[in-house]
Amino acid sequence: MQRLSEIIQRYLLVWLVAFSALAYFWQRILGTEAADPFVASKPHIGAMISLTMFCIGCLLTTKEIDDVFRRWPTVLGGTAVQYTTMPLLAYACGHLFGLDEAYLIGVIVVGCVPGAMASNVLTMAAKGNVSYSVSLTTSATILSPLIVPFALKLTLGATKEIDAVEEAIKLLQQIVGPVIVGHLLCRFAKPVAEIVQPLAPIVAN
Repeated sequence: MQRLSEIIQRYLLVWLVAFSALAYFWQRILGTEAADPFVASKPHIGAMISLTMFCIGCLLTTKEIDDVFRRWPTVLGGTAVQYTTMPLLAYACGHLFGLDEAYLIGVIVVGCVPGAMASNVLTMAAKGNVSYSVSLTTSATILSPLIVPFALKLTLGATKEIDAVEEAIKLLQQIVGPVIVGHLLCRFAKPVAEIVQPLAPIVAN
């Protein structure tokens, strides 16, 4: 199990590119009549996001949570940079390349949402400050129900009607809630942690 987890995390970028290419070419190779697991998974994306965030919560240690509070000026500064530059860069790139509405919305949404475990793993692979990366992920995730809807509203307001309250509730349900539940469960229920934590990196990735 540990070996499998290490392989998945070490070559995460390879898996991301490979599965993205597979999803893109699936119907082009097998035809539109072939069963497409990527399309079939679409109605379950919300549940998969919640499961991923639950696993991330299970892997967050008390030390990592404490880092957020101990280094809060640096963490909040990094979070502010993330929530300003990323949506603006996404907006600028989308318009620079002349993307149509559907693609533009997709790029901007990606720019607005907070980072997750992938950013922490890639930071570790690049020999960066993993603790700071995790702190930024935690801070951005906790603040996401407040900030993301307004970032979407500012960048997509003229293109698509955004219900900030609805998006905030969805982020609380899909992101913040599962992280908190996962962390508390694995922190205070040791038998559960012993079962879940070895599986969490594999499931999250």
